[in-house]
Parts: sequence; structure tokens; C-alpha cells
Amino acid sequence: MSLRKKVLSILLSAILLFSGVEYAIHNWLTLPGFLRLEERQAEQDLRRVLFAIESEIEHLDSVCWDWAAWDDMYKFVDTPGPEFIASNFVLGSFLDNRINLIYLFDQQGRLVWGEAHELEDGRPLVLAPFEEPVIPEFLVPPTNASAGEFPGALRITGLLPTEQGPMLLSVRPVMTSDNQGPVRGTLIMGRLLDAAMAKDLVERTRLIFSVRPLESLAPFDLEAHFPRFDTSDADRLVVYQPYPDLRGKPAFMVRVETPRTLIQTVGSMRKHVILSQGTAGLVLLVLMSALLQGIVLGPLCRLTAHARSIRMAGTLSARIRLRRDDEIGQLSSEFDSMMVEIEQKASELAAANRELQRLSDEDMVTHLANRRKFDACLSQEWRRMFRDQRPLSLVLCDVDFFKLFNDTYGHLQGDMCLRAIAGALEKQIHRTSDLAARFGGEEFAAILVDTDLTGALVVAEAIRQAVLSLEIPHRTSTIGQYVTMSIGVASLVPGSELCPEILVELADQALYRAKGQGRNQVCLQDLAAASGYQPGLWAD
Repeated sequence: MSLRKKVLSILLSAILLFSGVEYAIHNWLTLPGFLRLEERQAEQDLRRVLFAIESEIEHLDSVCWDWAAWDDMYKFVDTPGPEFIASNFVLGSFLDNRINLIYLFDQQGRLVWGEAHELEDGRPLVLAPFEEPVIPEFLVPPTNASAGEFPGALRITGLLPTEQGPMLLSVRPVMTSDNQGPVRGTLIMGRLLDAAMAKDLVERTRLIFSVRPLESLAPFDLEAHFPRFDTSDADRLVVYQPYPDLRGKPAFMVRVETPRTLIQTVGSMRKHVILSQGTAGLVLLVLMSALLQGIVLGPLCRLTAHARSIRMAGTLSARIRLRRDDEIGQLSSEFDSMMVEIEQKASELAAANRELQRLSDEDMVTHLANRRKFDACLSQEWRRMFRDQRPLSLVLCDVDFFKLFNDTYGHLQGDMCLRAIAGALEKQIHRTSDLAARFGGEEFAAILVDTDLTGALVVAEAIRQAVLSLEIPHRTSTIGQYVTMSIGVASLVPGSELCPEILVELADQALYRAKGQGRNQVCLQDLAAASGYQPGLWAD
């Protein structure tokens, strides 16, 4: 018998033996194992959905805790006042925090303040558990913390069924900012698990799921083991799990759909096996493919996956370290060496970019923010104050007779004078949201965020006094023996028909008046006469 026939006979025998063994393994071992693996994957997807809902509850609880452990809230429960309500219990507080319900009760369980709103249009919501002017009995938080807990740990979180749908709820005792008692009341915050939240959770988990009322689904024995699987659809596996409310009773049913990619892949493989049973050449191709996969394609796929993970995660420090004494091993070693060099260059580039950003925003003489940084900050804070409808103030300062100072003492002393003034100016700007900048030449500016006219005048006068107290000699000044400053102040609430340049122009006009009236003083430009708008005085 020829070698060719021997090889064909061996291959044919191998085909028959392989086909029988593979069929038995697939039906008795592989397929049941993949079914169990598919259910475990679906169960993991279900846990991801449940964890996403619990994360929303924890986020709501953190917001509720932040409000409840607040000295101002603590005082408000005892002595309610309209100022606190006007500043905090407004529709914007609901919309900004994505909260539908805020209710506040005193220590006796009596309602101090409470409202509920739709987040889409702000319309009031009526919820049955909160129709009475007393706290619902099942929402009264525990009065004592367990061993090892601090008073701030007293809370109730979970889900409350309502006529508007399930609502995520957090209940916290009202305490001082340092979480000390005695407890003065109870704060309740809630958010409806509505279509908008469900859509957001779907986008975050990247899973197909829905929250459905218990009665809308086929009858379930809620005492039975969960999760329950529905395998009737060949394209998707459906898993169900009831979600409990605050009292531990099922509130709704979570339904998660998982594509049956695994089983479909197995089915496709089974058809492939059946077709391959009659083709010795296909068996040979499979064997060659297996060899190729083990020797070449596997390592290359590993190297490709490593490069993709670096691109997706940006972890330049990752190394593949593929130990092989062939061309693929040499390629892996060169790739790791290349990544070492790229990581070093990227680190150097990042450091250079940070330094360049600092230099682009800083005045080289005074080390204050430069004009570019000033313009960017003014535009940003203008938009923010326009959104919040809060006042924005600008203090514009000019060193009196600075040209004479330079002519008398020289430019080197002039730079030292500017640096000293910059330091005095910066010491008067105490809030991180405000900005002190060199406006140009001998001019300085201070942007005061959420500051009314009265507050801006106080800061401006403090700046003037601080510069005067430096006692920098200026013998050629016509108004005194030391360096002084003239200051202009402007303040307004940004409007849609205004622009940031108007605030600069008004402050500049005020500065011009200060210089015209004898210098070394603070002047306010009459905003109503200058721009047609009455600035008013705003309370914090």
C-alpha cells in the first residue's frame, strides 16, 4: 500500500473516530456546560443592573447626608425662615441634584417644609405617603447607632412604591456639620425611577433591561428561588429578579435580556462539525489551523490584544514580556523596548505641556495671572453667574504716577514695586473662586465671583490700604510720599443683552473718575447712568 493511501486511510479513520467522539462530547458535556455558563453570564448582568440601582440609591444618600449634616439646616429646623427657603429650597435645587422630593420634619415628626416636583417640567408631584403633615411611621430613622457607628450612620435607604412609580429614597437625621447631635429632625430625599433614569442606567450598564410592575408580567411565585430564567427565545435569554422595597416586600420586577451569543456560537460550531465529518481535507485544514494558531496566530493575537489594551486604556507602562526564541519573541522584545521609550517621551511631553500652560497663564514679572488668563476667567465666570443670576464684580487698580516712579528709580525698581503690589493684592483675595491678575502695565484687576457691590467696595478699599501700608517711597508723587493706587469698582448681574466687556468698561470708567478726583481713592461708576441698568445690592 502506498504512503498516500496509508495517510488517506489514517485520515479517514480519524475522521470517523473524531466525528463520533465529538458528537458525544458536544451533546453530553459541552452543550450543558455552555448552558450553565450562559445562565451565569445572565446572572452577572442582572447583578450589574441591581448594583447600578443600588449605586443610584447610595448617590442619593450621599446628597441627603450632605444636606442633613449641615449647620444651616440644623438651625433652620429649629427656627424656620424664608431666607433659607429662598436660598436652598428652590426648583433649581431639585433639578441640579436630579431629586424629585425633599421633605423636612422636626424631631416630633411634624412637617417643617416639603415639596415634590417633576424633573422634566418642574410641575408639582402629589405622593400619597407624604400627604399628611407628619412623617410616615415607616420612614422614622433609628434613634441609636450600633456599636462602633457614629451618629451620621443613622439612616434609611431603599425604594418606596408610589402611584408615580418606584422612588429611590434616603432618610437622614438632621445634625450639625460635624455629625454631632442631638438629632433635631429628619430629612427625606427621593428620586423617581422613571424612564429617564432607566435610560441612563441602560447607557451606563450597556445592558438591555427594564423595570416592570409585578402585575404586568406572567404570574410568578415570589417565594420561589430567584433569579428565574426564560429560555424560550432562541435569540435572547431573559432573567427576572424582584427588587425589594424599604419594607423588604417585592416592589417591581427587574427584567434583563442577554443575547444568546454563546449558544448560537455553539450551534454554529455543531453545524460546522457535521459538515466536516465527510471531508478529510477539512480535518487537515483544522489540524493545520490548530498548529498555526498555537505557533503563530496565538502569540500574534496576544501581541495585538496587548497593543489594543494600551490604546484603549492608555497604560504605557504595560509590558507583554512574551518569552520566545524566534521572530515573534524578537518582535515582542522590540515592542516592549519601544513602549519604554514612548512612555519616557510621553512623560517628558506632559511635563513640558504643564510648564507651558503655567507660563501661558502667568505674568512673568508679578507671577499673577496674566491678561490672557484674566479674559478667560472673566468669560467663564460671566457665564456661570448668568446661569445662576448672581452678581459679578470687577476691581480695576492703577498705580498712581508709575511712569514718574520708573523715571525716578529705574525700571528694575519699578518691577520690584509691581511685585510688591501684586503680593499685597493677592493677600486680599481670599477665595479660590476669585482671581487677581495683572491687567496690563501698571494696572491690576480682581474678579470677585458672587460678590455684590458692597462686598466689592470692601475688597477694593482693603487693596488700597494694603498697597499704602507697603510704604514704598515715591518722592515724585504729587499726592503723597509713598506709592498709592487709584481703584475703580463695578458690579452687576450678567444678562443676556450684556457682555463681559461692559463690566470692564464700567470698572475702567470708575477708575478714570478716581484718578480725576485726586487719585489714591476707590470710586464706583454709576452703572444705571453708564449702561442703562440699575445694579442694585444683592444679599448673600
